[in-house]
Amino acid sequence: MPKVDLSAIKDRVSRTFDGFTRGQKTMLAIAVAAVLVGGFLFTKWSSAPSYTALFSNLSAKDASEVTTQLTSKGVAYKLADGGATVMVPRAEVYQMRLDLSSQGLPSTGQPGYSLLDKQGITTSEFRQRVDYQRALEGELANTVGAIKGVSGATVHLVIPKDDLFSKDSSKPTASVLVQQSSGATLTAGQVQAIVHLVASSVEGLDPADVTVADGNGRVLSAPGEDGLAAGDARTEQTTGFENQLSGSIEELLVPLVGEGHAVVKVKAALDFDKRQTTSETFGNAKGVALAVNEATSKETYTGTGTNGATGVLGPTGGPTTGTGQGDYNKETAERGFAVDKVTEQVQTAPGKVSRLTVAVLLDAGTKNVDRTAITNLVSAAAGLDANRGDTIEVSALKFDTSAADAAKQALQGQQATERQSQLFAMLRTLGSLLIVALVLLFAFRSARKATGYQRVPMALPVGTIDVDSIEDPSAEFLDGAAELLPPEPVALAPAKELVPSNLVDLIDSQPEDVAQMLRGWLSDRRT
Repeated sequence: MPKVDLSAIKDRVSRTFDGFTRGQKTMLAIAVAAVLVGGFLFTKWSSAPSYTALFSNLSAKDASEVTTQLTSKGVAYKLADGGATVMVPRAEVYQMRLDLSSQGLPSTGQPGYSLLDKQGITTSEFRQRVDYQRALEGELANTVGAIKGVSGATVHLVIPKDDLFSKDSSKPTASVLVQQSSGATLTAGQVQAIVHLVASSVEGLDPADVTVADGNGRVLSAPGEDGLAAGDARTEQTTGFENQLSGSIEELLVPLVGEGHAVVKVKAALDFDKRQTTSETFGNAKGVALAVNEATSKETYTGTGTNGATGVLGPTGGPTTGTGQGDYNKETAERGFAVDKVTEQVQTAPGKVSRLTVAVLLDAGTKNVDRTAITNLVSAAAGLDANRGDTIEVSALKFDTSAADAAKQALQGQQATERQSQLFAMLRTLGSLLIVALVLLFAFRSARKATGYQRVPMALPVGTIDVDSIEDPSAEFLDGAAELLPPEPVALAPAKELVPSNLVDLIDSQPEDVAQMLRGWLSDRRT
């Protein structure tokens, strides 16, 4: 292995550094300092622990208990999201979750059935009933709080005491207060889910007896509405039906009139009343009544006899007497007939369409549009019923497209500006790379020039070498070399420089000014 000459390398580096100008030495010192500072910061950043969330969405009480346990264990932590999130080093997160979970941290919201674990054999009946109700309320609150969009919930139950000697016992009722998450809104389906969750968890509780309200005091479900608030839910259902029907009709008209050449508005009247109808029908399918029971009796008497005093006064004032023959017949019948009876109970669900009104506005500039055909088509698609009072109106008017055209032009201008900005960014990047390349080239040339490596052509005069006076075995070779020398000095033409020397000196002395000038040229070229 060849030996490395450290002194020669040191001298060469020293000569190269001495050949740098003052500006080059300053830039080199700045670059070395930047590398050292960047390396120090990178080392510090890479050696720092990476924090991750241990628990999030904590209450103030749970966050305080968790941080107290972490401090006692000597584990570093950070707080985020206003103290609702506790962050620990990534290497400690899983072990800390196991350790804190064994201590019941964080608590799962309100206390649930764990309250029943503290009861003893001396607990009174009243205490047992109250603890059971509190545990049930806590479990329901935690269940409702797990729904998306709900940050917290409070459940209150009214469970009457069972009374064996009471004929009419009270029914249980419930009220739920939900706190919505920031920016979230509970839909009618979610409210109905909350109502039925609570009603299904309490014995004897009817969904009609559950009240749901939000943190702003707005009633989401009133008693008797079966999980739907009378105002908001009905409006939401009506609006959704109208938007869905109008959207489907507009989608149907797009192949006929084109995109943006038809506007459809639907006004629907929905019946949200709940009805229950009970009807009874009597009769026989064949029209003949059928006897189910029959009882008949018959009495007959035949014979003669003498009539005594009948008690009727004759002409003389006395009773009359006589003889005669008499017959007696008696028949009775009792029959019971079967009668058909049909009992039917019909319960109408709320939300039935009672009336529809459809308005279709077409662009008058659209060609080959048959309004009659469109009327028939829309009527069939919307399911209009004249007997129900549904109406439809189709009109053709000139659309004002100035706003759409302005928006389209603005969009095109924005896209052109973005493309131009991307082009300018690419040009700036290329210009910066070119400037860096030129500066490195000029620095290399100046350093090479300063270290004395430039070759200078020399001319040897004829006859200045005395071949006979050289006592060397290779003299015969020098004789041939002397004959090859030119008779007159030959001056070699200097090589054509790529960059004038005065420009190189200017760059070496004022590198910042030269860079600023190049930036100005690039800016003028962009404009």
